Amino acid sequence: MYCTYCGNQLDNNAVVCEKCARAPDPLSAPRKPSKLWSGLAMALLILGILFIPVIGLPFGFIGLFLRRKRKQAIVLILLSVTMLMVWNGKYPNSDWSRRYQEFTGSWSGPEIYAEVIYETNLLKKMYPGILPSTMGFTISNENHFEWTDVELTINSTLLSGGYTYQCTQIKANGATWAPAHEFSNAEGYRFDSDSMKPNTLIIQCATPNGRTSKKFEFQ
Repeated sequence: MYCTYCGNQLDNNAVVCEKCARAPDPLSAPRKPSKLWSGLAMALLILGILFIPVIGLPFGFIGLFLRRKRKQAIVLILLSVTMLMVWNGKYPNSDWSRRYQEFTGSWSGPEIYAEVIYETNLLKKMYPGILPSTMGFTISNENHFEWTDVELTINSTLLSGGYTYQCTQIKANGATWAPAHEFSNAEGYRFDSDSMKPNTLIIQCATPNGRTSKKFEFQ
């Protein structure tokens, strides 16, 4: 049988566990310790957390509900949070999240208020060039009315129409996510966020006061 407190294997007639010095519960059924929390499994989890910090969080939260595994659970959670902070410091947001600033007076039609952020997720920051592109634009409608028939254009110039993306609507005080690889130009080529950077973005949309457009640039 096995000790119900530490999982040490015992003789069937043992009165006290040699490892933890506790008396085994005679009413509990003989059982092996959980493989999930064995020494080898914990070592592999810790090694994995060093490279993919988020994997320790679900195991840690599960362990919090297991009375005899709370110490290991706390270690996993603290290590995961620490490594997330380390990775975030290694790939700071300033390198991967670019906020746009409006051109003064560069719009036609009714005025609209918006926030545009070019960003990615944490895993893409950690493993650039390995994961598929997840860069994109978060477009926030800061008006009290809905935008419809929305067209977004990046890197438009006098000689080039740029790369466009269309969506049906953006609700009042709402937001939408526009993946960068979904933008395409007149020749059908898609925007490659791994080798290209957006310089400008134009929002064109219909409002209750008529159709309008507004241009944004990097700060």
